[in-house]
Amino acid sequence: MTLQTAILVNAFLDLGVVLAVAAVMLVPFLLDRRSHEAAVYAFAAPLSEDLAA
Repeated sequence: MTLQTAILVNAFLDLGVVLAVAAVMLVPFLLDRRSHEAAVYAFAAPLSEDLAA
């Protein structure tokens, strides 16, 4: 293996590590359900008097 090939392989491995860390850091934001709470609880809200009549 030449030095250039070793550097290229190391660059791809480093890129993979950076992308893996970014994906792991993104998971809590994807699992945050507080941004969707308004849509979920909107169905349980009582109707206004205009709509109920």
